[in-house]
Amino acid sequence: MINLTKFIFSIFASTFICSLLHAQSIGGTITDEKTREPLSYVHIGISGKGIGTISDEKGRFNLQLQESFFSDTLTFSIIGYNIFFTPISDLLVGNGNIKMTQSVIQLKEVIVEGQKSKELLRFGRTKPTKVTTGASGIESYGIGQEIGTTIKSDGGVYLIDAINFHHRWNTVDSILYRINIYSIKDQMPHNSILEKELFVMAYKRDKWVTKKIDDLILFDQDLFVSIELVRRWNNKGDNQLFYSHGDGLREWQSYIRPTSLAPWTSEFSIPLTLYLSVEKIE
Repeated sequence: MINLTKFIFSIFASTFICSLLHAQSIGGTITDEKTREPLSYVHIGISGKGIGTISDEKGRFNLQLQESFFSDTLTFSIIGYNIFFTPISDLLVGNGNIKMTQSVIQLKEVIVEGQKSKELLRFGRTKPTKVTTGASGIESYGIGQEIGTTIKSDGGVYLIDAINFHHRWNTVDSILYRINIYSIKDQMPHNSILEKELFVMAYKRDKWVTKKIDDLILFDQDLFVSIELVRRWNNKGDNQLFYSHGDGLREWQSYIRPTSLAPWTSEFSIPLTLYLSVEKIE
């Protein structure tokens, strides 16, 4: 039995070592082609394969890839820029300087003819429960991971005033979140409806986190809203970050994806406490 155990362990160890030997790190820096300024928090990944990351605040990125992905294409995307594609084989030979071009956005003229309601309404899960989803430990937070929920519309026209979500526990000094809003197709998150990035800071022991929306964002159909952790500061010890499950009006399905450009997974077990504060246009 001992010899068999050693044999199984040796096979496992050999397989693990071989996988490391056939893995390679690729990386580089992403900049604006015109201004040469670094681009922070760009989504980077192999579309649909669950392999991805985001660039840091200085535009730098790094991915550890197995040999089976060397023939794939890496995708770079961020609101306000044209999507950039490059063969991973180019990055393997050291060509890691990625230059992205700004996209030309045709801004839609929005005329609000009706009167805004005087009181704010709430769409989503508004009531935190004691059930949580989260992690302990510096390396366990999932930079680039998105979690969110469908916001069910009642067919009226609404103006988004703020986006709100709830921490059950947060011992991390400072966290930067990106808020994403998507249209829905075939009951799944589809394309971003935003014309610029939305970020919000959260601090140690914050419970409710609120992103006030200054731009005009109207909706009259179902939306998907997610939160994405893009940066954290001053992590020491066994820090904890847990989100509250919740109940509320007009709530629907939750979804999660572990990293940039990964497939979305429907997740009934994580009903995130997240809601929109809105004004009805009448």
